Amino acid sequence: MSRAKSVNNLRVLIAGGGTGGHIFTGIAMAEYIKKNYPDTKILFVGTRYGLEKRIVPAIGFKLKFILVRGLKGKGLLQTIRNLIILPIGIVQSWFIVTTFKPDIILGVGGYASGPVGIVKSKKSVLIIIEQNSVPGLTNRMLAKKADFAAIAYEKAEDGLECKTILSGVPLRDIFFSTPLSKETKKKKMILILGGSQGARNINTLVINSIKLLNSKKNKIRIVHQTGELDYQRVKDSYNVAAFEYEVIPFIDNVIDRYGEADLVIGRAGAITTAEIIQMEIPSILIPLPNAIYNHQYFNAHELAEKGGSILLEEKDVTPEIFKKSIEKSLSDSGSKKMKAAVREIKKGNPAEIIMKKALEILAERDQK
Repeated sequence: MSRAKSVNNLRVLIAGGGTGGHIFTGIAMAEYIKKNYPDTKILFVGTRYGLEKRIVPAIGFKLKFILVRGLKGKGLLQTIRNLIILPIGIVQSWFIVTTFKPDIILGVGGYASGPVGIVKSKKSVLIIIEQNSVPGLTNRMLAKKADFAAIAYEKAEDGLECKTILSGVPLRDIFFSTPLSKETKKKKMILILGGSQGARNINTLVINSIKLLNSKKNKIRIVHQTGELDYQRVKDSYNVAAFEYEVIPFIDNVIDRYGEADLVIGRAGAITTAEIIQMEIPSILIPLPNAIYNHQYFNAHELAEKGGSILLEEKDVTPEIFKKSIEKSLSDSGSKKMKAAVREIKKGNPAEIIMKKALEILAERDQK
């Protein structure tokens, strides 16, 4: 029986990790595949240094480790050391690929996906998933060997030397099974995600804007995730607030909060932007200024250019500008236009789009 006719007996290798954005993309793909192709064998490949070491086994997927370190943004000595150990990671990847014999290899980003993509066999379909508007170093290198790249932003196509499909970022199934909020409320809920990397400055901006926002005391309710380190400082600052608020260090189940939110304020990382697009929520995005390749700025810029968000650069934003942006986003006309724009950006279920294309390529190879 050909592989095209036995899609329930697939072997899928998911390579990459390091950051949550990469890992949760891989997990979203794995969960979609297991749900729709239950007999598929799935194997993750990562490193012992990334978040995948803890997260992937905890949800029941097998994980193998390779020895590899990043090259981008390192000092000279560290770069030399990491280049010296690279062949070890390549040999380990070759052994894993040779023994596992994957039909499909998904490179979800991060340096752990590099060696796996390098040693892929001609029979395997190699797909790289680029979550950001500016492709990372590993994905740019692997693009020359990839069958296609699944991208979330049109701009990403410029940095990849392979065919691309505009799929969006794969998200966990709960984002597609949770009903979108259609409730009309007297008080609009603003969800502030200030607990991500480098978001202390967002917390400070909100603190400096509280008195200005008091003029909206009967119209808004704020739920503010601060991060553990900044929790007490932010909580104490809300003592001057005249509006309803809730300050918490970390939101365990963000999907429920998205369901209540009329506006999201936060950074412009790949997963955050993908989630607010899927949930069709207007947003104010304040990109992390020192993000690699300035990718957060370009993520936010593309979303804002299409009308689904307001982009505020950290170096320029003031409490007055911040307040006006909130007023614009929550106005009836502004909110309606932004929701419509976000709805236009949505691509369906990204994991489904990616797997459909991968299986088409497998079928074509079987026919040759």
